[in-house]
Parts: sequence; structure tokens; C-alpha cells
Amino acid sequence: MQRLLAILLALTVTNALSTELDQVRQLQENFEILATKFRHLETKFQEQESMLKLLEKQQLASAKIDIKDAEHPPPGHKALPRTCLTARLANPLLTSGLYWIDPDGPAFGEEPIRVYCNMNTGWTEVLHDSESAMNSGHCTSPGCYSRHVNYNATLRQMAALAELSNECSQSIKYDCVSSPLERNGISYAWWNDRNGHPQYFWSGSNSRVHVCQCGIEQTCFENDVRCNCDSDAKLPLADHGAITKKELLPVTRLNFGRTQRPNSTGIHTLGRLVCDGRLAVVNKGLPTSCADLWRNGFVNSGLYSVKGNKQFEKVYCDFSKLPSEPDFQTWVGYEDVKSHPVPIASAKTTVGRAVTSRTRHEQERTNEKYIANQVM
Repeated sequence: MQRLLAILLALTVTNALSTELDQVRQLQENFEILATKFRHLETKFQEQESMLKLLEKQQLASAKIDIKDAEHPPPGHKALPRTCLTARLANPLLTSGLYWIDPDGPAFGEEPIRVYCNMNTGWTEVLHDSESAMNSGHCTSPGCYSRHVNYNATLRQMAALAELSNECSQSIKYDCVSSPLERNGISYAWWNDRNGHPQYFWSGSNSRVHVCQCGIEQTCFENDVRCNCDSDAKLPLADHGAITKKELLPVTRLNFGRTQRPNSTGIHTLGRLVCDGRLAVVNKGLPTSCADLWRNGFVNSGLYSVKGNKQFEKVYCDFSKLPSEPDFQTWVGYEDVKSHPVPIASAKTTVGRAVTSRTRHEQERTNEKYIANQVM
């Protein structure tokens, strides 16, 4: 009798192990199917990206008109680079100078812009009419002197350039004698950002406080001020800094006041808008958003598959807009790239008993794979 029970127990264990092995094989097959689909999607995207880059190089190589120093952009301007860095990578022999580029792309948007390309660094510099030192004259009230800044580019093109860049900046220098930027909590000077909003910081990226570079470094002429020009000293002083918050650039207007004293002077110098253009050439692999597709040169609005946090997602991309504009990307749903759920059942046998009990399982959906978590 004991020998018969031992045989029955061995058969039961063998059957349970066989069932478990079959289920493991099924899971492996489903995982391999999912991995194959993922590799297929990744290969397809890389092929499309390679074809796009090859087409851009062919267009740049076959362009008959030199984009450097030309008074007008080439007809059609489909071969124009989007930033100076992309032009430099396409032709490392290019020298620094004036070039035509088209940051918002050839399919939509506005006309190309003429910029200065520093081919030593690949940075793009946008010129304007207020680069030289300018005297704000004598006046009393806050912002009584105001100068609008005219650029060799539209605001949309400069916003597109910022979207294609990891870093953008614009320097501001103010030489002063008894002409404070702020005194006793009253702001006498400010600059306007790309949306026309007043800004009171003169260096860095903290738009919530009035500060200059000396205030950031804690090296101002007086300890109780955050800008040199805010000092009471009747001496020639200066504040020089760089605005680095690219979402606000470029500076569109400069405003100064309280220069009414005979010995007061206020002279401003505004630098060019400079951007590195690095996001236009960085290959991030599979796209995670419409912005990635836009930076990679996609121009046709429509439905696209992008890599989400847990699975592939389907989104609608409106490439007639910039990534920072409303409704540029609209979420539609999840892509149907997944393996089918596989139920798992295992048997637990207690030695000495002929009764087999079933364990309970719960399924957790993670990255479109169904993982069985055993709950004893």
C-alpha cells in the first residue's frame, strides 16, 4: 500500500512539473514574439531616420546656391539647414559668417532667417539693431526711456531655434552713474520677453527676483543691493550678465528710468541671441513625443507611434505648430503591440496526502506583458 501511494505521489509531482514546464515554454514564446515586434519597430524607425538624414545631406550637397553671404535665401529653400550646427555637421569645411537657415522647417511656418554662424562652435547668433552701446538720455519716471529691439528674424523662427537648442542666452550690459535699476522697492528698469511680459532679472534664469550677476555671485559694490547700479555711490558702475532662460528669449524691449540728474548716465548694450542648436542633431533613439519627431525633421501632421513610459502610445502631431504651442500634441491611445495574457495555474501537493490544492494568482499588466504574481 505504501509503495502504491509513493508511485501515485511521484506521478502527481511529475505531472505538475510537466505542466509548469509547458507554461514556462509558453511564456518564453510569448516574450520572444513581443521582443521580435519591438525589434521590428525599432529597426523601422532607424531606417526612416537614416533615410531622412541621407536625404538632407543629398539636398545640401546638391544645392546650387551658396547659402553663405547671399542677400536672399535660395528659391524653394528646401535644402536649408535648421541651425548652424546642422550646417557645420553637413559640411565641416564651412567658415564663420552669415548664413540662411530655416529653424521651423520648410513645410510650414515663415521665411528663412539670415544669421551669423560661428563655425568654430556651431552656435547660431541672431543679429538685431541694438547691439552697439546706446545712451538712455535723461528722464525721471520708471521706464521713461524705452527701446524696441528689431531682429533679423521673426519671433516664431527664434522660438523654433530655441526649441532646437539645449541652451540659449542673451547678454545685457548697463553702464551707469546714479541711474538705479531698482531703488526702495521701485523698479525703474526692466526688459520685455518674447511674449511682451516685463522681466526684472538681468542675469541667469531666476525670473522671480530682481538680480544681476553680481547679486548671484554676491560681489556687488554694496552688500545690501543685488545690482551694482542700485548703489547710492555717485561713481561709474556697471552690471553685466546673460539671460539664460530660453523660454523667455529674445529680449524684445529695453526700459530704463530715473536718469534725471545732470551727472546721471545710463548706457545699455544688448548682445545677440545665441543658441547651440544641439537638440536638432541629438539622436535619442525611439521618439517619445511629437517634439522628438519635429526635431528629427518630420513635417507631415498626423498620427504617430511614440514610446511611452510603459508601452507604445498613439498621438496626433500638428506640425504646423511649434512644440511649445497649445495642441501641438494630442494623446489618442495605446498602440496594440502586446503579447496575449497567459493564465498560470500551479499545483501544490502535501506529502502524505492525496489531495492537490490550487494556488491563486493575480495578473499585473506592466509594459504590455502579463506577469503572474503568485499569492500563497
